Amino acid sequence: MNWPLIIFGIGFVSIFVLRLPIALGLIMNSVLYMIVSGLDIGLTAESLLSNLWSRYIIMAVPLFIFTANVMNNGKVTDLLFGFADSLVGRLPGGMGHVNVVASFIFSGMTGSAVADASGLGL
Repeated sequence: MNWPLIIFGIGFVSIFVLRLPIALGLIMNSVLYMIVSGLDIGLTAESLLSNLWSRYIIMAVPLFIFTANVMNNGKVTDLLFGFADSLVGRLPGGMGHVNVVASFIFSGMTGSAVADASGLGL
């Protein structure tokens, strides 16, 4: 039996029972698992941070969200929705059509569904 994994599961359930925030629970459980399994916390953190830049795909999501915030603050998304509204806003169900057309244009610019959801969904 894998005791560190069992303790991790018990800790995970107890975090929810105690109604602690999820982020705090995940951090506490991860540290508890590393202590019980005998992993060195310093080496684990160093390995995680050094390998982060080699996986550039992981960095794409926060950068897309950052770009979406810049577009929202610069009112680019308002212009995009205004353009889509002028195209299909007069049709029945115009609000839904405007959202689909704006999403179509934005995903054509970025090429990513994640960027589309974060850019127009904020």
